[in-house]
Amino acid sequence: MKETFLKNITLFAFIVSVLQSNLNVLALTNDDGNKNIYTVIIKNNIRYGAINNVGKELFSINVSNLGQFFEGFAIYHHKNKFGYIDSLGHSTIFHEYDSAQNFSEGLALVSVGKRFYFIDKKGNKILKTPYFPPFTMPCSCKYSEGLVGITLREVPFQMGYFDKKGKMIFQLPERYVGGGFSEGFAPVRVSLKNGYAYKFGYIDKSGNIIIPLIYDTALPFSEGIGMVRENKNYKGIDRHGKELFKITADECWPFSDGLSKVSVNQKIGFINPKGQIVIIPQFDWACSFYNGRALVEIKKDTLKSLIKLRDKESMYGYIDKTGKMVIPAIFESASNFDGDLAEVRLNGKQCYIDKNGKIIWKQPD
Repeated sequence: MKETFLKNITLFAFIVSVLQSNLNVLALTNDDGNKNIYTVIIKNNIRYGAINNVGKELFSINVSNLGQFFEGFAIYHHKNKFGYIDSLGHSTIFHEYDSAQNFSEGLALVSVGKRFYFIDKKGNKILKTPYFPPFTMPCSCKYSEGLVGITLREVPFQMGYFDKKGKMIFQLPERYVGGGFSEGFAPVRVSLKNGYAYKFGYIDKSGNIIIPLIYDTALPFSEGIGMVRENKNYKGIDRHGKELFKITADECWPFSDGLSKVSVNQKIGFINPKGQIVIIPQFDWACSFYNGRALVEIKKDTLKSLIKLRDKESMYGYIDKTGKMVIPAIFESASNFDGDLAEVRLNGKQCYIDKNGKIIWKQPD
C-alpha cells in the first residue's frame, strides 16, 4: 500500500489493510485525524490502547484490532464486526457493521450485508447508498467540503453528489466519474465512447465544469495548484486553468507542505510551486511531506553498505525539506508524521517517534 489513491478494492479489504500493523507502510497520514491521540498495540490481536503525544497511556481495550483516531473516533474490530470507540476508550458505536470507514466531516461510511450507510457520531443513519461509491477517483467514498459522490446506477454509469442531510445537490452526466472536493473543486473524468480512454477536468460544488475535460490525468487541487497531465508532461495549473509550470515526469502528486512529490526515471524527488526540482529524484519510494518530514524507502541494494538489513528488502527513514536524511532508515515499516509523532516498527516492535527520531513509546515485550 503506497501512499495514495485506492483502486479496485473492496471496502472490507481497505479497512483491514488500514488496521493491520504488519504492513511496510503502516498507515497514511491522518490529514483529518486527532493530532493528540495515537493507537498502540499492547498485545497483538488481543489488547490495544492509546497514548498522547508525550507517550502517556490513556486507556486499553480488549479487541481484535484498533485503527487510528480520526475526528476523535477509532474503528475497532471485535467478533468479526466493526464499531467505533471514542478517545476515552468507550465503545460509543457498537460493533455491528460488516465494514466501516473513518469519520470525515462528522460522518462515516459503514455497511450491513450489501447495504451501505453514512452514520453520524451517535450511530444515526444519515444516508443510505444505492451502490458502493466507486474507487476510480480518490475520496469519492467520504464527505469532503460537505459533499460526497455516490453511484446512482451502474449501467449506464451515473453519479450524484449529496449533502450531509442526504439531499442530492447535483448529478453528473452519464459516464462521468467524480472525486472528492478540495479547495472548491473536484477532479472529474469522462469515459470516451470506446470505453478504454478517459479525459479529466474539474467541476465546482454546483456540478459545473470549471476546467474543461482535456487532460489525461487530473489530481485534486492542493495549496492552490492542480496537477494535470498532457501526454508525457505534467503541468501545475491555477483555479482558472492557467498553466503555472510544466515538468516531464513519470508521475506527480498533489502539493503537500509546500512541495509536490514527483517520479522521474522511477526515482522520487520533490518540486516547489514554481515547478523547480528542489530535492533531486533519488529515492526508491517516498511519501509526500507532512509536518516538515517525508517518509522515504531505501531498498536493499542501496542500504547494504550502510546498515545490516536483518533480511529485509527495504528500510524506512525520514528526510527534511532539503532532502537531508534527518532520521536514519532503520525502520522495518513506518508512517507519516501525524501531529508530533510517527508510528514505526523497529526490531519487530511498534514504536512512536518524535521529529528528532527519539522513541516516545515502545510496544511492551
